[in-house]
Amino acid sequence: MVIAVREAFANEMGVPPLKKAVAETLSLPRSVLDAGARIGSMAQRLAFKGVPGTSGLYRRFAMPGVDKEQYVPQLAAKSFRNEVRFSGKPGQPRVVFFTGCMTNYSMTEIGHSLVKVLNGLGVSVEVPSEQACCGMPMLASGEADVVRKQAGRNMKALANDDVPIVTACASCGHMLKHGYLDRFGDDEELAAGLRNIAERTLDISEYLMTRVDRERLEGLLEKTAPVSATYHDPCHLRKAQKIVEEPRAVLEMATGGPVNEMRRPEACCGLGGTYCLANMERSKRIQAKKIDDAAATHADVMATACPGCILQLRDGIRRNAATDMPVKHVIQLLAEAMKK
Repeated sequence: MVIAVREAFANEMGVPPLKKAVAETLSLPRSVLDAGARIGSMAQRLAFKGVPGTSGLYRRFAMPGVDKEQYVPQLAAKSFRNEVRFSGKPGQPRVVFFTGCMTNYSMTEIGHSLVKVLNGLGVSVEVPSEQACCGMPMLASGEADVVRKQAGRNMKALANDDVPIVTACASCGHMLKHGYLDRFGDDEELAAGLRNIAERTLDISEYLMTRVDRERLEGLLEKTAPVSATYHDPCHLRKAQKIVEEPRAVLEMATGGPVNEMRRPEACCGLGGTYCLANMERSKRIQAKKIDDAAATHADVMATACPGCILQLRDGIRRNAATDMPVKHVIQLLAEAMKK
């Protein structure tokens, strides 16, 4: 109902300029996006300054929508999909990796961690270069035509195969499993291909816990002193995909101890795609509650399973004097725990 109402608003009143700009940017051809990201990576050095010990940036001077505490992720000089097309050996079991935009253009370390873990397990990783943005920001804005275009592009890049598709982004996983079919399941041109994608898609924690021998995975890890970790449930993983225990199991293996649970680990971080831009003050209030909850655990690290949530949580950590815990994807922590 919500999506239908948003589409009606978009059709009758248009899409707000900021959301329109996000949608138009993310739906550009890959070659244009790649070039823009390279230029943006160089331009960031002029507009922002790095922060020692973190992967983020601070603004150098006042700019609209970016306050002095805002966490700004660094754009990669080279996108992940241009770095990795295939990693593994012929004849091994294989997966297809749907990277999502954040992992591809900014948090490339998440992609490299996923490849490291799967290659360590003897699984090859294929990264189709022609995959596109999943379309979640456009769906939330009511831009059905743009979402359909993205669904078609990804269907061509991913469908007609029988190997698993793995994701490391909760929102991307939800779109591939449910979002496309919910909106275009009766579209004769797309339905069969989208069902094929939905049936094969697994979150990386889901893949590791259901398709991999656990003893073999544990055998790859160093035996070190336990690390105290807390976990934030991304909305599109817990509430949409119903994946709750799998990332916690991965996190426990990575840290060597039980998850130090927040009072409300399922509470939203406040990002909500472009919601944090269109409703910034409310987004920051939601964010502050989440960071207070995390700080109360006194954990050494906060883990989650969505790059968007990582962006919001890192920003919240900067704004909270009670904690400076790092925020990482669970697959990063697992890769870091692997034997040298």
